[in-house]
Amino acid sequence: MNLKVRLRWFAVACLAALAFAATALAAGSSLKVHAPKSVKLTKHYTVKVSGKASGHANFVVGWEVAGHKCKSNYAAEYHFLANPTSAPVSQSVTGPFSFTAGFTAAHTGKAYFCAYLINQTTTHTYKHAFKHWKEHK
Repeated sequence: MNLKVRLRWFAVACLAALAFAATALAAGSSLKVHAPKSVKLTKHYTVKVSGKASGHANFVVGWEVAGHKCKSNYAAEYHFLANPTSAPVSQSVTGPFSFTAGFTAAHTGKAYFCAYLINQTTTHTYKHAFKHWKEHK
């Protein structure tokens, strides 16, 4: 094999190793959402977001949304929601974490809470979790 071919294969192997290492660093991360199954209109309820951040995962963000299922990554949800400026769960994290957010049932139908464990600088999603419930009369 000539030198160019060997260098090209070496570069491919290095990139593959880096991708594997980045995935392995976040492998210990976890994310869960706990919410009620049903809530009466005008009643107060809480949603709990908990988990563990490892590797490059260092920020948790989450929203309650109505009328659509949660997207599989932070960027897609953020753009779908038309660049929201605030979130009830928005916090830097390291290691184990747990947050609660309070809401009042305001509409009938399905509601979702979408949570994402991301890298705050790159916005890469390491974990996502959601729960849905019904808000009713």
